[in-house]
Amino acid sequence: MELKKREHVTDPKQLRVLIVTPSYHVIDGVTLTIRKIKKELEALGGTMMVATAEAARIPLNNDPGVMYFPSLTLPYDSFDNYSVPRFLTESMKREILAFKPNVIHITAPDILCFSIARWARQEKLQLMATWHSNIPDYLNSYGFIQRVILKNILIYIFQTNYSYCPWTFVPQPKLLERMKREGYENPHTGNKLRIWGRGVDTDHFNPAKRSREFRASHGVNEQEVVVMWVGRCVTEKFPEIFTEVLQRLTEKYPNKIKGWVVGRGEHYEIMTAVKNVTGMGWRSRDELADLYANADILLFPSTVETFGNVTLEAMSSGTACIVDKTCSSHLVEHEKIGYCCESVEEYIVFTEKLVQDTATRKAMGIAARAKAEAQYKVRDVLRQLINYYVEVANLTDEDLAPVKPQLRHYISLFLYKFVDSGGFFLVQLLGYFAFYGKSTSSQFLIVFIVVAAISILWYLFSFASETLFGR
Repeated sequence: MELKKREHVTDPKQLRVLIVTPSYHVIDGVTLTIRKIKKELEALGGTMMVATAEAARIPLNNDPGVMYFPSLTLPYDSFDNYSVPRFLTESMKREILAFKPNVIHITAPDILCFSIARWARQEKLQLMATWHSNIPDYLNSYGFIQRVILKNILIYIFQTNYSYCPWTFVPQPKLLERMKREGYENPHTGNKLRIWGRGVDTDHFNPAKRSREFRASHGVNEQEVVVMWVGRCVTEKFPEIFTEVLQRLTEKYPNKIKGWVVGRGEHYEIMTAVKNVTGMGWRSRDELADLYANADILLFPSTVETFGNVTLEAMSSGTACIVDKTCSSHLVEHEKIGYCCESVEEYIVFTEKLVQDTATRKAMGIAARAKAEAQYKVRDVLRQLINYYVEVANLTDEDLAPVKPQLRHYISLFLYKFVDSGGFFLVQLLGYFAFYGKSTSSQFLIVFIVVAAISILWYLFSFASETLFGR
């Protein structure tokens, strides 16, 4: 495929960025980040097109700034219609090239992103990736097959996916070092990991929004302490820790503690059944800012956050934070901004301490706000990414030389094609049993073998049809 000579990019106005993400219609941390990037780039005169699942067309009202590609819906949870776009086709390639991108930015290790990354390197198109979700870690809460076998398969193919990208930007240093140890930098392909953090709108998420009237409207007086959860109420984020802490402390301090659960998911009903805990469901951005500012403690035990947008928004709102040590200590300085915990007992002890100690709680909120303002203003962080776009747009032919495939590239290609060929049937069953099924490991293995056998036969039939009959 013949391509025009690249224009040297010196100004964001010259940028034409194609950002590829599976489920742009679902509002979560990834898509909110993409929307911020798009808004900032377009404010600077650049152009961005989003490539996503066909399932997004109706929710997005057929937005002309979006390319919609054939997709499969995941059984991810009952409140979000997550989808995975399918393998890149010739017509999809033509649609992408018609946009004339000088940066292709992939945001997930899914089927479409893999096939676009592989094709982009073959054609020497300017390519980069950002890392948003520690998906393999989600399986740590499930059975042996999921936790050990499937998790390592995912890591293997994800490493291959990102090996096509000259640069993959990860959100914080501890994660970068861990990913290096796990082999996400491939010496054969020369791909590198770099840092691009996240930011927060410190004007919007602001402690000035705290008010006695707002708290009173939610049944909270100034002597009571509000402990808040924000995010999906799903297994991998350890909602049972929030539930246990609130159960124990509301029994001990029945007139002192209130809980707010902002979000939805399979554990929502259990969390909100605790005495003095109110379910808020999903809230708008404006409502969320009010809730953060009027809470006193963010209790967020998730161990799978890549950066911690929820934690950062709470910090910007002047709220003390109690979080997991392994994934949030880069934001929360222990005993200064809040507490970093390693066990349920620590969550209980530190939450109780902040409930009792008003002065410490307020001092931590002030320190949290100061750090957010000093280090994480969203515009500064977005401008940094746009500068990286300019660097990517100016990558040379040598930087973008086609990847000479290793065995892992062939195996990963087969596995991605295998899932794509298995279609709806395979994705539904594997997705359900891998992430949200209540099956035992033996049940999962039996289902996997049956589905794999059916899908391999279908894959071979499809391959034979394309080879013999050209369809």
